[in-house]
Amino acid sequence: MIIVTQQRGCPGLIDHVRVWFRPEGGNWREVDRICLTHEEVSTVTGIERAIAEHFTRYVPEQAARCWPAHGAVTRLPLLCESGKPATFVHWRVPISGFTVAIKATPSWRWDFLERVLYTSQSGGPYPNKAISHAFPTAGRKNIEVTTRWAAEFTVDGLEPVAIERDLLQRSTLGVTIGQAKARLRCPGADRC
Repeated sequence: MIIVTQQRGCPGLIDHVRVWFRPEGGNWREVDRICLTHEEVSTVTGIERAIAEHFTRYVPEQAARCWPAHGAVTRLPLLCESGKPATFVHWRVPISGFTVAIKATPSWRWDFLERVLYTSQSGGPYPNKAISHAFPTAGRKNIEVTTRWAAEFTVDGLEPVAIERDLLQRSTLGVTIGQAKARLRCPGADRC
C-alpha cells in the first residue's frame, strides 16, 4: 500500500509530496519525496512522449551522402556516409519542472533497393568501405536512410530509463548511376 501526503517546501509554490510504502504485514516507511508541478505527476510515458516530440532539435541533422558524387557507374561500389558521428549524443531539457538528461546512440538502416544494410558505423569516403553498394543497372536510384536513436533518460540524476518508442530520422538520397563503356585504343597504330 502506498500513501501520498502533501507538504510545502518546494520552490515556486510547487507542492512537495512525501511517498510512503507499507509492505503487506510490514511497517510504513517513507520511500520518496517529490515536487509536483502544477499538481500533476509526470509519468515515464509522458516524459518519453515529450522527448520524442522534440529530439530532432538535439541530434545532428540527417545529412547522408555518397561518393563519387558524380560519375558513379554500375558494378563499382558507391561509398556512403550518414553525415552523423557514430558516437552517442547527450543533452538536458526541462520537462514538467524537472531536469531530464537524455543520451542517444545512433544506428542506421540503408535501403539500396537490391539490399538493406543495418549498421552502427557512420561510413565515409574512401578508404572507408563500411557502407558501400554496387548497383547492377544504370539509372536514377533512391537510397533510403533511416537513423534510429536508441536512447535513455534520467530525471534529476535518478536511475536511467530506456526509451521504448522509436526515435527515427528518415531521408532519401538520389543518385544517378551511369553505364561504363569500354573503348579500345591502339596508340600509334592505324588499326587495332
